[in-house]
Amino acid sequence: MTSSDASFDPLADISPATMPRFLGAALDYPGGTTIDWHRHETGQLVHAVAGSMRLFTESTVVLLPPTMAVWVPPARTHRLEFSRPAAMRTLYVRPGDLPRTDRSCRVLAVSPLLRELILAVMPDTVPAMVSRRRRALFDLLAAELAEAPEVTLTLPLPGDDRIRPLAERALADPGAVGSVTAWTATAAASAKTVERLFRRQTGLTPSQWLRQARLMAAVAWLAEGRSVTTIALDLGYGTPSAFSYMFRRALGVAPSRFLAGLATD
Repeated sequence: MTSSDASFDPLADISPATMPRFLGAALDYPGGTTIDWHRHETGQLVHAVAGSMRLFTESTVVLLPPTMAVWVPPARTHRLEFSRPAAMRTLYVRPGDLPRTDRSCRVLAVSPLLRELILAVMPDTVPAMVSRRRRALFDLLAAELAEAPEVTLTLPLPGDDRIRPLAERALADPGAVGSVTAWTATAAASAKTVERLFRRQTGLTPSQWLRQARLMAAVAWLAEGRSVTTIALDLGYGTPSAFSYMFRRALGVAPSRFLAGLATD
């Protein structure tokens, strides 16, 4: 991937103390772009209106397809990767007006109303609003962000050098790692040590962690328009029904209905 320092920084000349309650930015990136490690003193909502991306913190990776957004708390160091072209719409939130106050990154379902509210706060629309309408818009946006349901598309990353390469390889190509046994056998540690390290550093067994990595890839591929059958085969499942069973157990809905369900919440 190529790197970028994000040539447009909407916060460059604005301090958190003087910025408006919400500040929007429309940023489009070509595939293969990486926005290197950085942080903001404000809260940030990242949403891709087209394409998908991955957001990394020091200890987690978050998948972000178009029907979702990720909430990044103030001062949380993060990095963005765009494997394909993406249109990102992001909101910066004044520290004193945070709609979510915990310190964790959260993946949120974006309803049609929340999507339109995000777009309404972009720079080309806000200056034309009268102050009364702007206040009402900001109040509704804050309420929608506070109530948006969370989606389980966050994966803890191990830090130990003996298993971190396993995790990175599975994230890069989850369908190519084979069985859990074959995958963990490539680690520079015994099977018992790999099991212990994964449990200690991620709270998951290797098989649970790999299943979640595959689930995240599946959601991204569904957002790209791939068929359930193609995704199942690409992820190494013997049949589409076996993949659908895993997906439904994890997210409570069939893969064929997942994105449509989020879009109508």
